[in-house]
Amino acid sequence: MLRHLQPTAAQQHAPWAFFVPLSHHFSLVNKAGYNDERPHEALGQETPASLYLPSERTMPNALEALCYPDRFETRRVNRHGQVRWRGEQYFVSETLRGQTLGLDFQDCGDWNIYFGPCLVAILDEQHGRLRRIGARTRRQR
Repeated sequence: MLRHLQPTAAQQHAPWAFFVPLSHHFSLVNKAGYNDERPHEALGQETPASLYLPSERTMPNALEALCYPDRFETRRVNRHGQVRWRGEQYFVSETLRGQTLGLDFQDCGDWNIYFGPCLVAILDEQHGRLRRIGARTRRQR
């Protein structure tokens, strides 16, 4: 059954790479047993699959474009997770690639950067620094 999971030449140089498809195989096998066969005490000895109901809401094909107040400047995040501001590139997040961000000027001279209603970063234009909100510093890692 696992004959096809022999290490390739590339995997022999990176031994951990052999275990990725192997762990994927076992997670699929375990998922079926966990959801369809094994009863759970917390579910009154029912299986999760027997109690699952799909959502009545459907996912839209595309999300509506974000709208920002007229006082905001807007910038699109490039494929590298950066926004261009006054000739400089600032890294925000690769997760936001292709999204439009809103920049709101503050009295202190900084710009608050929003993704929809969420504050994601503060741009200190005077010092050329962008501080991401919620980002861990090197010491916290």
